Formats: sequence, C-alpha cells, structure tokens
Amino acid sequence: MTKKVSKARETFITKAENALKRSLTPDERRMVLGFDEEVVKFAVESFSNQEIAGMLDEGDTVEFLEQLARGPGSLHANRQKLLRFLGPKARKVVGALELDSELERFGGWLLGLLRDEPPSAGIRALNFGLFEGDHGCKLYVTGANRYDEHDSDWACANDWWPERRYAPVEVFSDLYGRLRKIETESWVVAQAVAILLIKAFFEKHGLEVKKVLGKRKLFIASGFDDGDLYAIKTAFTRAA
Repeated sequence: MTKKVSKARETFITKAENALKRSLTPDERRMVLGFDEEVVKFAVESFSNQEIAGMLDEGDTVEFLEQLARGPGSLHANRQKLLRFLGPKARKVVGALELDSELERFGGWLLGLLRDEPPSAGIRALNFGLFEGDHGCKLYVTGANRYDEHDSDWACANDWWPERRYAPVEVFSDLYGRLRKIETESWVVAQAVAILLIKAFFEKHGLEVKKVLGKRKLFIASGFDDGDLYAIKTAFTRAA
C-alpha cells in the first residue's frame, strides 16, 4: 500500500520543484518522506522555495559546516572556503563583508563579557546559539556544566546565563535579511560566519581568555536553536 502524503509534504515538494525548476528525483522524494512532519510544516510556513530546496542538500551543507568548525585555517582562508561553497548570489553578498571589522566588534563584546561576567569554575562548555527573531538573526552565548558530543541537549542547560549574552553585532541580521530577500542560503551563511568569528576570536584572544578563565579549556559549539550543533576546535578550546 502506498503511504499517503500529507498536504504539507505535497506543498513542500511543490515548492522545492518550483525552486529547482524540475521534478524531484526518487531519492529526493524519499528524503522528503523521511523528514519529520513538524519539520515539514515549519519549513512550508517559514522558508522560501529556495531554502526548502536547499534542505535536500543538507547532508553536504552539514559536512561543510562540520569541516569548517573542526578544521584549521585563518579567518581569511576559511572565508575563501565559504565563498567557494556558496552559490553566486550569496557569494556576492558575503564577498562584500568586512570580516576584520566584524571580528573586532564581536571580539570586543565577547572579551568584555568574559571579563565582566566570567563563567564559574564548573562551566565546561559554551554554546553560541543562533535564532531568528522579529529583527532578523541574533547570536547569544551561554554555558553548561556538562558536555556530551553525542547529545546536544547539554546546550540547553544555561548554567551560565550572562546578562549581556546577546551579541551587539548586526552582521547576522544584516546578512540574514539580505539573503532572505534574494531567497538564498541565509541560515548557512549566518552559521558559517558565526563559526568563522568564534574560531578567529579564540585564536586571536586566546592568551587574554586564558588570563580570565585560568588553565581550563572549554568545549565550544554553535548552532541554531532548532538545528544542528557544530563543535568548534581551536588551539585554546577542548576538542570534542
């Protein structure tokens, strides 16, 4: 007996096919049928056609972001990796981004936060979360007393919940909004830029962070609140 396809799933397929300008392959249809129904409904209600089609390439995207988070490379070397990964429209937007200036703003916020509201000795991991709010995409940081690379629920613990946890950095909202308008790769870019800035911060300010936190090294991760979590490796953080 053929499994009945829900209305939301049919809409998902139609939107994906409109973006791709072709019918889905049998493998792509099976992928859609494998998505959780709530995920499908959320995507249909919230995502553009292009973003829905992009979910069919999620495996490649997740692998790229994991490699970016764990691999070596300077800020600008990793920026080039991101530009090569993106499509032409997103590449043009990201190519105009002044990453050095963004890193300075991001670093000023995070270093000041660690000095003024340092995580307690029990904190083992930091989560740099991303979410889509009324004014675009925002980033915040919290801390947890435990870390489990096989269970991302640790990131919800909020054992360290600093008052100035929200980054006063507009790059995420600006990028997210501009890419949403041209219906392309908005969440991927926001997540990748977050990874780039976090890695570059700990490489640049590692010794200063060490003075605040002592000899301990923290596990570091970043991800959207409703998405995957990416473990970030630097010389001054613990590897998962």
